[in-house]
Amino acid sequence: MMKKLLVYTFLFGMCLISLQSINAATITVHPGGSIQSAVNHAANGDTIIVYDKNKHPYTYKQSIVINKKLTIKSSGKVTIQAKNSHSSVFTVNQGGAGSSIKNFILSKSNYAILVKNAGNTFISGNKISASLVGIQYTGNIQYSKVLKNRITGTNKNYGNGISFQYSSCPYLTSNNFISGNIIHNFLNGILFNAKSTNNIVSSNKVYCSGYHGTGIWATDDSSYMEILGNTVSGAEDAIAVQKIGSGQANHYLISGNTAKLSKNGFWLHLSYSTISNNLATQNKVSGIDITGNQNVIINNLVTKNSICGIAVGTEKSTDSNALSRNSLSGNGYGNFYITGPGKLIKN
Repeated sequence: MMKKLLVYTFLFGMCLISLQSINAATITVHPGGSIQSAVNHAANGDTIIVYDKNKHPYTYKQSIVINKKLTIKSSGKVTIQAKNSHSSVFTVNQGGAGSSIKNFILSKSNYAILVKNAGNTFISGNKISASLVGIQYTGNIQYSKVLKNRITGTNKNYGNGISFQYSSCPYLTSNNFISGNIIHNFLNGILFNAKSTNNIVSSNKVYCSGYHGTGIWATDDSSYMEILGNTVSGAEDAIAVQKIGSGQANHYLISGNTAKLSKNGFWLHLSYSTISNNLATQNKVSGIDITGNQNVIINNLVTKNSICGIAVGTEKSTDSNALSRNSLSGNGYGNFYITGPGKLIKN
């Protein structure tokens, strides 16, 4: 009896392995084929590989909607253009949570990739051009990664490179990781215009121009954000946390960034945050301009800004901020500018 039980257990295990291998299929799409048809016939967990034309570049003109968890990646130089300029190339709906989109060339769309209420997505290695918005997230977005994409817009005065917008409830945009992306020719580079917490923005390069827009932007609905090791130039505000409502952004770590050749390097309205080891240089107005309470501004290099090096403002007499070991030189009308009724502690 025991031997029979062991045999049945072994056979049942083999059956599970067999079913798993069947469920995790790889589907291929070749020139002339339909990517949407492959998506429709795939099962959760499948991989779809889209091929170029015998190692030569090939362009598919399709708009793809994803409602299941899939990995979709290119093999070779594969370009996908949206069916028309008002649609997205990829739309990932809630059922597509956990999906990956990798290594495509995406162009000629309103949104190259639109992710709607689908968390845990992975978007990497894509080259996006001629799109009003590169990657757009809406709704409940958590634990998603956007890594090493090159994103170029249609007009320096419009659109966003990577955008988290339109969340309708508190703290729906959380625990996302945006790193190693290069963003050109948009009004805003990386935008969090929603209630958000615990997001990390690191090692991105954002190039704005004409002192328009913002390189990295968040609002007073945000908290516990880390902005680390990014480089931004040419913006109105290179890195900004702005107060647009009644909230107060708090518990930020802004460290190791370079903000240069913009109108303002860092334009911040924050509390209980640390601004450290940043370079703010050659900005038209200020290097670091911060208003708030219980912030620590430490070990920053602030140099050659046209009007002011570091400006610190407070709103209440109980507000207090601390400056320590910053290096300031060559700032046009002064290294420090202090406003408001609160206290500034300098070490």
